[in-house]
Amino acid sequence: MSYVKIAIDFQNAINRASELENLAYSLKYTVNHDLADAEERLKKNWGGESADLFIRKTSDISDRLMSVSEQIKKNAEALRELAIRTRESEIRAYEIARRRDYNR
Repeated sequence: MSYVKIAIDFQNAINRASELENLAYSLKYTVNHDLADAEERLKKNWGGESADLFIRKTSDISDRLMSVSEQIKKNAEALRELAIRTRESEIRAYEIARRRDYNR
């Protein structure tokens, strides 16, 4: 292990965390804008029992997707924190190993 390898691994993990955060943001945006707009159009153009049932189901799906978005965001945060702790631990271990003198 070297400082370069530690830095590359860390950056890869941070990049993956950023990708997860972008995914969570995109999902949340889709639910808040695209699905909300579609639901509004449905309410204006479709009535009756079937429409109400469909809109309720759409709303349930939206709620679940928002929950998934929040969980993805939390996972990204956990990945970022883990990457930071792992990098710090690997640097300490590398420095200890470098200072060792095996010829005593």
